[in-house]
Amino acid sequence: MPGVGKTTIMRHVGTELQRRAIAFDGFYTEELRSPSGERSGFDIVTFDGKRAPLARTSDSVRNAPAKNRVGKYTVCVAEFESVALPALAGRTTASLLLLDEIGKMELKSRPFEDRLQQIVNAVAAPPGAVMDEEDDPVVEEIPVYLSKTLAENLYLLQYPVKASTATFDDGQVVNSCVKPINQQIKVDYALNTASKNYDSFKGEQFAIAADGKEKDRQQKPTFRSGTMDKQSFLSSKPIEDVNRYMVCTLQDREIHATPLQGIASMRQMFSYFDKQDKRTKAEQKAEQDADADEEELKQVTVKFARTENEKVRKAREKSFNYISKLESEEPWCETFWHAKTSTAAELERQKLFCGGTGAGGASAREDPAALNVAPPEYLEMLISKEKTDRNIDSMLPSRVVCMHKLKQMALVDQIKVILKDAKVLTFQQIMDLLPDRGLAADKVLRTLPLAGVLIRGNWVVQSEIMYPEGSVSAINGVPAEQMCKARDYILYRFTQSDHLERHQLALITQLPTEEIREILCSVARLNPDRTWSLLLPSNEEFSANEQEISDRQNAFWTARADKFNEMERSTKRVRKRSGRSESKYDVKMSNG
Repeated sequence: MPGVGKTTIMRHVGTELQRRAIAFDGFYTEELRSPSGERSGFDIVTFDGKRAPLARTSDSVRNAPAKNRVGKYTVCVAEFESVALPALAGRTTASLLLLDEIGKMELKSRPFEDRLQQIVNAVAAPPGAVMDEEDDPVVEEIPVYLSKTLAENLYLLQYPVKASTATFDDGQVVNSCVKPINQQIKVDYALNTASKNYDSFKGEQFAIAADGKEKDRQQKPTFRSGTMDKQSFLSSKPIEDVNRYMVCTLQDREIHATPLQGIASMRQMFSYFDKQDKRTKAEQKAEQDADADEEELKQVTVKFARTENEKVRKAREKSFNYISKLESEEPWCETFWHAKTSTAAELERQKLFCGGTGAGGASAREDPAALNVAPPEYLEMLISKEKTDRNIDSMLPSRVVCMHKLKQMALVDQIKVILKDAKVLTFQQIMDLLPDRGLAADKVLRTLPLAGVLIRGNWVVQSEIMYPEGSVSAINGVPAEQMCKARDYILYRFTQSDHLERHQLALITQLPTEEIREILCSVARLNPDRTWSLLLPSNEEFSANEQEISDRQNAFWTARADKFNEMERSTKRVRKRSGRSESKYDVKMSNG
């Protein structure tokens, strides 16, 4: 996480350790900036003053291997190792090691990673120490049982933190109700109005504010006794997915676990303040209506409801106002509240144990739900891939594919998704993004041409995948066939030139400038001189290493070159005819 102060803290710590004459080793990194203020690289600096390049922007580094690149930077591995490895070599004499960051750049050096792992192992197991299973024996084995008797009806209520001497377990519940559809809970706890800490005058004022001085028989009063004698708590959902949460009970050296159906966070309500505000506004409006001698003419704005499509309807149903309206319209359903010491509560509590007859003993061990399964099956029960994928897919937008779902796709479909989302990628970046890290490079290279095209050593998704048959552009509704034709021409031009002009591309492809910009944004970036260039620089190393694939892709573009050249010539002919017709028109007008 950049900019949070890692390097600053390391410097201060190093200065303080040096002041106290405490031996330590290590280094920190400093960023470099160009005269224009842009970040141009990083340096590694040791606490004894040695400095060496860590990384520089890829444009400024020549003939560097592609594997040493991290984003737009190229790691200077040799220079980094010349300073970093000696800084770690003195670890045997120093008791402290200060490193402000161990990131992707530093880990491009394999000797540095190995040396760091040696240090970690030495700290975990000091010299002379021999770790054996006998040194860490198992003290006790506790059997775990899974109970599902209350799995569909068990909810956890979280209350605000209070002192240990005054918990909600000892409170007296005077009323409880639920909204089954919106899954809301409301619980009223009695207040001790006889307590010396209770202000009777304030309690009466709150009751008057909530219910008014004159009782309205048509409305249910908030405080029947005429004083604030209860406090209400309303639930909210702190977390949607509770599939990985359970309530566990430890008794007789056995753990009985029951899955949760939901978690409700209980917060105190102050609805009586809202009632006071509504009553005050109603009284003010009544006074204004009584003072008005005659009704004034008011301007009325009439709005006609438009027919909403499915997308708009779903967005409206997810809005806060719509959800709040549904919650307010659903009536409260009264429920029975059983105290924790009651017989009914004790009977329900016994259902937390396997077998339903109590804890421990043979009844729990005879429960078929006990976890007597193999480790893989047990892991599947805890984290179901199918259920997890379904939950993730429901939260993600329709065009986003989660990593679990990506793993289940065929390799060519995986590459299509990656190229479509990432726009322009090097071959190494594609290998890093594929979920199966054990895939052979040759297999990926054989599959890549089925989903992408090679542009200056970088891979871009095919136009037919970007604009499927039957689709149209998002701005002006241009058919997919024309969009693919224009995009292929733009990609072809990038194989011939480093910089393209949007206006010229619009004239040749005969597409609106908005569509041209949409295509360019998918593969290129806008330069200060208003020209467009590819998102990534030319990757000559890949073209040299994979000569066969590079030749095939060049042949692909060469075969289509005549078609693209004809597009350019036809555009020039149209412009010439247009110029001649305009000149004749001008002559006639002048003679007239």
